[in-house]
Amino acid sequence: MQTIHEHSLDILQNTGVVIQHGKALKRLADAGAGVDFLKQRVFLQPELVERALVPDKPWQNVPYVTGSLQFLTSLFSHMMR
Repeated sequence: MQTIHEHSLDILQNTGVVIQHGKALKRLADAGAGVDFLKQRVFLQPELVERALVPDKPWQNVPYVTGSLQFLTSLFSHMMR
């Protein structure tokens, strides 16, 4: 699982992701992401991704029947505040 996470971070940082939404591109740039506005491509530094994965609202914590606790978060909901 750790290997998948590390490779995902590498892809997000070096390959990036295309986002065809001007407002989202601006907000992500304002939050510290690298943005190529012409190509509509966002490059997310690992620190930015890790920060977005931390739940910051109680409703994001979802208890499972097994007793484990997971959380729900979205990079975009985190960045779009």
